[in-house]
Amino acid sequence: MRIVSIRGHTFLAGPLGPESVVADLGAHKGEFSREVHQRFGCHCHMVEALPDLFAGLPETETLHKHHLAMAGRDGPVELFVSANPEANSITRTVAGSQAAVTVESATLATLMSHAGLAHIDLLKVDIEGAEIALFESAGADMLAKIAQISVEFHDFVPGMLGPNEVNSVMDKLEESGFYKIKFSRKLNTDVLFINRRLIPVGPLAYRYMKYVAKYLRGVLRRL
Repeated sequence: MRIVSIRGHTFLAGPLGPESVVADLGAHKGEFSREVHQRFGCHCHMVEALPDLFAGLPETETLHKHHLAMAGRDGPVELFVSANPEANSITRTVAGSQAAVTVESATLATLMSHAGLAHIDLLKVDIEGAEIALFESAGADMLAKIAQISVEFHDFVPGMLGPNEVNSVMDKLEESGFYKIKFSRKLNTDVLFINRRLIPVGPLAYRYMKYVAKYLRGVLRRL
């Protein structure tokens, strides 16, 4: 299967098309969704917490936006506003700031209900440290509705996440029927999970992607 990378998130392109549903958690200015839509024609749901960024997101028949902070629970939450526009977070450590605004948070189940989604073909997760609680709160029935997940784990932020927390989430996803492929060289900034019940990837194809294609892509990038 063809592997592509958009804005640091690597995933399988083959299963995506005009009828596919993409959930872009941590949409920022919508760059990821716009490129995915342009290349594959998918219906993209952009989820952004910061009010100013959310207001600037486009909205069309196939680009949808939701003003939410993804988290492990529903309800009001403080969003800390960082000097780095891509590091706003419900965790003060990640944002490195005391300045905050109050926004509504949502779990995966709540987002899918709010957006009227029966399934998600590609879930992109870049939510500045909230990914652990998000996945911890997701039940097996919810995860079974997601075909592939591209995650940036924020264990590279000092004092943010310990390796046990990230490993626990990875183990949970693998136990829920996902193959795991780490495309980032050292850190867990680009990790793909493929639901083998929804995407027909056999053991040989999985091993090729995990042990061969991954390194070939790295060599080509360096060249």
